[in-house]
Amino acid sequence: MAPALEVLFAQTTEAYRKDPFALNPVLEIVDASKGSLGIYHGAAVEDPSILVILVPWATLEDHNALINDKERYAKLVEVFAKAGDVSTINLFHVYFDGDLATVLNAPFTSFTHIISAKPGKTNDDLQATVKTLASLPQVTGCHGGSFAKAVEKDEYVMLYGWDDPKIHHAAAELEETQKAVKQAAEVIDQIKYGHVKLVTYKRYQS
Repeated sequence: MAPALEVLFAQTTEAYRKDPFALNPVLEIVDASKGSLGIYHGAAVEDPSILVILVPWATLEDHNALINDKERYAKLVEVFAKAGDVSTINLFHVYFDGDLATVLNAPFTSFTHIISAKPGKTNDDLQATVKTLASLPQVTGCHGGSFAKAVEKDEYVMLYGWDDPKIHHAAAELEETQKAVKQAAEVIDQIKYGHVKLVTYKRYQS
């Protein structure tokens, strides 16, 4: 079974932007927790105020065990505040069916966080749109990827590995991609996307 991938977005602090190792006290707690298979983090290239944390867990229950450990989780939240704004955390889990190790260990990882559909559009419309975007032909310099729906809510995330964000930007200008993006804009309301050069605290191997 695929691991439960923890996806966390938050606002970075100035301390993290100056030194990503400010997050290490948090990651030490995660690393010591049963079931943590890999730990990655970074600030978005396009907007360094966006913090991205990706943690594959052996099972969803393993991560929930940490969350439900009141003493340890309270300490985690306390030390997290140095690196990220706790009030802005958006955390969920997905079961990613692509080659997760390749995506996480690529030189750059793109994220597309699809948060909501436009009024009058359904989750089925949203899912169909995401599938269309994910089915676009891959180009040289893309390490592959996929999409998944959040376990806890009707949000989606697409993750792809890249040699360089410039390759992704060039692919976005292709006619087929432009057509798909235009159609997606008719369905998707809230969306965040970017690229991150992930810092590897603990390397994941599939």
